[in-house]
Amino acid sequence: MRSRSVITMLALTILLLSPTQAQVPSTDARLLKPVGNIELRGTLVPDVCIRLAAIAGVPVAVESLDDVSFWGPTSGTKGTRVDLEVAPAATIASVLDAAVAADPRYEWRFTGQWLHVMPRNRAAGYPLDLPCTGTLPAGSRVGPVIRSLTGSYLPESWQVQFVLRRNYPPITRLEEVAPPPTLTLREAIDVVLWRAGVQFWGTRPVHDTSVPSVSTVLEIVL
Repeated sequence: MRSRSVITMLALTILLLSPTQAQVPSTDARLLKPVGNIELRGTLVPDVCIRLAAIAGVPVAVESLDDVSFWGPTSGTKGTRVDLEVAPAATIASVLDAAVAADPRYEWRFTGQWLHVMPRNRAAGYPLDLPCTGTLPAGSRVGPVIRSLTGSYLPESWQVQFVLRRNYPPITRLEEVAPPPTLTLREAIDVVLWRAGVQFWGTRPVHDTSVPSVSTVLEIVL
């Protein structure tokens, strides 16, 4: 049985500002929606971002530093929890700012159609930051296309997994496309999954000693 970790509780209050007072960052209009009534006490930043993406109606990619269960209870998950007091009129973007301020291991970006939450201090050569220099592969199923795309970039310690949450039909065939020169592997994954109608992907570390060869899982929810 895993020993319980000490959970750091971080408190941050998001002040309710009138529209004329608020300093709203220049970002997608969907992230300027008010969050409404939402409880975000004792929550991991990946969970905060998944919930806020659902309110915004945007797909989300979470590169977690904690061994989380993306689609299950996280009460036993090791990690730093944030304790946010959120005013109903606070914007989604401002709550994202508050979440990563409370846990500065993370940063967030809105790129293309995707909300991204990722480690702030990524090492040089971090796989998802690598430039994607080949073509985006063709195919009619998400799995083979993603495996073909990531195969030459991800180290052997990374494992790609797919979580089936519905009967997922074949996608419209994806023809080979040469990505722009500045496209990273992260953004190439976005492009493929967006065209396939997928709304979530993420990465998480693995601390299961029974599988010592795998340190990171790239998980895609279909």
